[in-house]
Amino acid sequence: MLEKKETYLLSILIGILAGSIVIVLLYALNFTAISKTLQIIEGANIILIVVVLRMSLLAMMAYIMFKQWFSQENQFSLIFPFYLVFFFSFLFLENY
Repeated sequence: MLEKKETYLLSILIGILAGSIVIVLLYALNFTAISKTLQIIEGANIILIVVVLRMSLLAMMAYIMFKQWFSQENQFSLIFPFYLVFFFSFLFLENY
């Protein structure tokens, strides 16, 4: 039987894998529209670079957050919801 930490890690990895597959499929199915848009709209390449950098930064933040969470003792595992809310509030408030 899996430990609590291994169960969390497995569920997180499955969620990340499923989300990644959905995103890749969305881009693959709309590749022609995306490439036409990049050719038509001036400055779209810069916006694309900024979006990719932002997604990479948020992915690295999530990795660091989960790494710190899994390295803590069991008594500190109750702090995880706070970290999760803080991370997503930063994600949404970054737009304002």
